[in-house]
Amino acid sequence: IGNWPDESKVTGVTFDEDSIWVAGEAGVAVAKVDDQFLLNRTNWIAALTETPLFFVVNYPRFDARFAGTAGGWYWFRHTLEGDSLIHFRVELSSLGPVTSGTVFSDSMWFITTPGKYILIDMDIDFGTIPGATPSGFTSVHCTNQAVYFGQTDGGVWRLMDDEWTHIELNGPLDNNLGDIAVGDDGRVWTAHTNRGASFLTVDGEWNSLPYIVAGPSAPMTSVDVAPDGTIWYGIFGSGIWEV
Repeated sequence: IGNWPDESKVTGVTFDEDSIWVAGEAGVAVAKVDDQFLLNRTNWIAALTETPLFFVVNYPRFDARFAGTAGGWYWFRHTLEGDSLIHFRVELSSLGPVTSGTVFSDSMWFITTPGKYILIDMDIDFGTIPGATPSGFTSVHCTNQAVYFGQTDGGVWRLMDDEWTHIELNGPLDNNLGDIAVGDDGRVWTAHTNRGASFLTVDGEWNSLPYIVAGPSAPMTSVDVAPDGTIWYGIFGSGIWEV
């Protein structure tokens, strides 16, 4: 990424039809992609009111990219010419840091550290996860049936048919979550910051993945489910693992 500070961490990546967007400690960068999917030009925005950025997601409905910060979020989009960027900051300091977000269908969900969520659809709605302790929330994931929120020390919270359910991790691993993902089969996959991984079956039973638990000696920071059903884990200092 042109002009990106060498020591600045990258916290999120997303893409639109012709660009890759990168968020991190130093701001946001966008790289245009040509027909061979080569990065041929980058534009880095460092003049932001607030950094770091915790994540970035693409919201096609608004033709914009959204990134969370400690006091709200930014949105970014191309100008009509496509060669420069415009952005502005939405301040939500009363809600706490906006730490994760996801897009599903025409809706976008954000989660903040104190357990308050933001839904952007036709309007912007705010709410609080009932019973959640005011500690960090690291992830949010949507399916056709429900929305799932992962908490750093409180397990998983599920919103389904306007009803909240708290799912504690009662297996061999604790509740400290780095990320969650949900597959088409309904299983909830979790990455634990205490160097482990587990999944919740549709029957409500937790299972750990011992070969991953016994393998890397670093925290697991991310998990995702590929379209073919394979599970991918990102592990701090140990690369990417496929299940």
